[in-house]
Amino acid sequence: FMDEPTIGLDPLGAQEVRQLVPELVRQGKTILLTTHYMFEADSLCDRVAIINHGRLVAEGTPRDIKRTFSQAGIVELTVKQARPELAGELGAIEGVQRTDRSPDGIFERIIIQYTPGVDVRPAITAVAGLENIQSLVERDPTLEEAYLNILR
Repeated sequence: FMDEPTIGLDPLGAQEVRQLVPELVRQGKTILLTTHYMFEADSLCDRVAIINHGRLVAEGTPRDIKRTFSQAGIVELTVKQARPELAGELGAIEGVQRTDRSPDGIFERIIIQYTPGVDVRPAITAVAGLENIQSLVERDPTLEEAYLNILR
């Protein structure tokens, strides 16, 4: 049983624990791990159970949970010149479900969730301005994004 095994550890100690878990599994051990770190659950666990207020709200492989509860495509946009209104403008694009913005060093990063099957990249490029885009990357949803969708 491992209850929040990396909480309070420095990065090196946490990395060592994350390397220990798969090694124990290879030795035939079963690990019951509790964590609030979704990236940890995603990378270390074969099965995940999400409990909210004492009730089981989701259970399965990390991939199944992401597929079931992240019913959106994800685009990560990094722009050179931050504009406070940009996230709202991107949110108005047809097919965009949600935007979340955060500083990323000297840049601004905006996570855009969109309806699968809709190509929002041309509209994102038009709104953000091609010359202002540092990067535009499409990626799979994370377990943390699925978790947030479950609790919303």
